[in-house]
Amino acid sequence: MTENTSKTKKTPRKTTKKTEQLNALVLIKVWFDGWKKAFILQGRSSRFELWTFILVNSVLAVIAQLRASYIMSDRFLTEAYAQGYSIEQIENNIIVAEIVFAVATFLPLIPTFSMLIRRMHDLGELAWKKYLEPIFMASATIGILGYTLLNMDNSSYAYLSMIVSIFVITLFYSVLFYGTKFMIKTLFYTGDSKKNEYGEALYKDAKYEDQSLNFICLYVLFALTIGTLYLAVSLV
Repeated sequence: MTENTSKTKKTPRKTTKKTEQLNALVLIKVWFDGWKKAFILQGRSSRFELWTFILVNSVLAVIAQLRASYIMSDRFLTEAYAQGYSIEQIENNIIVAEIVFAVATFLPLIPTFSMLIRRMHDLGELAWKKYLEPIFMASATIGILGYTLLNMDNSSYAYLSMIVSIFVITLFYSVLFYGTKFMIKTLFYTGDSKKNEYGEALYKDAKYEDQSLNFICLYVLFALTIGTLYLAVSLV
């Protein structure tokens, strides 16, 4: 008897790259990454990263606003007075609430601006050359012409004043045009799904793209709800 020494060849298993499961930890990670890259203009940011960052910061800003509104309300002042708070303690609480609200509202604008630049890179475009440079140049020219117009004697320079006014209005609309186009592309357009000259594509799976659309819808509904509530409170 001869032993069968032939061995079956094992076919190598195909390893598929696992994508990161979409959960709260991923959202927190993306949010922290946005802050860590606050002053980094190189590289790319996906639409999912942008809207995660915007949505989380918007919720935090509203929470800070609600807290500040409560601390400055008559109800809080009455309760604080009943609990023996001094005027100095009440004023300190109000100041802290206002500072927290200001920080939660305005500080995220810095990393958001950087992320908008990286979003243009995600689209394969250079933000400065295509959008921000014409906006900056037109805005600077508007400032110069506007200052000239304000210091003009309209009775003596009526014709020149009219020409300057036309230039200011034209440049103003050009700023609005380029600014609107820049915001629409960075907020809503999908980027390159593969590597481009600005780096690798991150969070480009179908689930992330679909989730970014969900975040856009959630943000619109969230903004409409908060705006409606503020309007209702102001009218009461």
